[in-house]
Amino acid sequence: MNVEKLFRWARSIGGALLVTLMAGCGSGGAGTEETTGGTISLPLTGTGPTGAQYRLTNATFDISGPQSSTVTSDPAQPVLNVDVDVGAYTVTLVGGWVVQRFTGGVWQDQAAVLTSNPIVALTVAQGAVSQATYNFGVGNDAIAIGKGRISIGAAFDDDLAPSEVTLAATDRGWRTHLGGHAFLNQNTITGETSGSAFRSYFTFDVSTAPVGVVGATLRLEIENVISPDIETLTIRDVSTSAGALDADDGGSPAGVAIYDDLGSGSTYGAFAVSAANIGSILDIPLSSAAVADLNAATTTFSVGLSLDVVELGQWVRFSISSEARVHELVLQYPPF
Repeated sequence: MNVEKLFRWARSIGGALLVTLMAGCGSGGAGTEETTGGTISLPLTGTGPTGAQYRLTNATFDISGPQSSTVTSDPAQPVLNVDVDVGAYTVTLVGGWVVQRFTGGVWQDQAAVLTSNPIVALTVAQGAVSQATYNFGVGNDAIAIGKGRISIGAAFDDDLAPSEVTLAATDRGWRTHLGGHAFLNQNTITGETSGSAFRSYFTFDVSTAPVGVVGATLRLEIENVISPDIETLTIRDVSTSAGALDADDGGSPAGVAIYDDLGSGSTYGAFAVSAANIGSILDIPLSSAAVADLNAATTTFSVGLSLDVVELGQWVRFSISSEARVHELVLQYPPF
């Protein structure tokens, strides 16, 4: 699932749905249904506060009780129906569901996070409506259950502040213009000194990070700056593997290719520093290209840093060795 915003299963839209459902299960009057048989009705679409349309697909609900059953959503059917008897039930939302948003005339997958217990316990009474609430990403379900009704209300809230996950760098280092690098060297000098040009990199383990990143920030502590000027650095994507970045190299064509990789490719962001920033921590927002690459990454994610203008004896450094520094990747998500 990919994500743009989360939405909360709650009573706000659920209440509006219940009005419709209850009208359908009353006794007498045109358009009403008999309560002796009872029906589970699950509307699977809804509208968020911003006006966006959502639907829940590939969703399976296991209903356990006097008359157990399993119901699965169908994208072609906006409502599911099933009969049950009165009594105590549990409704379990099974993993594998997908939330979609109607965008550009088509339904597109959106990431969502289940923040409540997937198992809801309730009692179904004759002709009554029982409310079950899931705190979720997106979705609009109402289950009306036999000889009584269970309504699973879903409100779409797509105007919430994002949550964050912060990842510390698992590796850092530099490469020279001749391709040189010392294994486990965590110095991150970027610029020129002693006749060599340097570019640096940072690697992050994203294997356990939640999917559905909607924004990202690179947070870097500035250890030292040797320059009378304001230096501009650019952050770029890195195609070289994490293992190859840290491999020993006395200077080789392969090493030169890695150096080139750290200063070319997609631009993720840029920032300016001077000697006044020594000891400070900068937050640099990353581009949509970085967000897309983060969502595609499954193991590690690396960024390369280079000075826009390399001048003799001028450089920026984020760490001198393996000392503790704040080098972090902050991932933003819709609220969990």
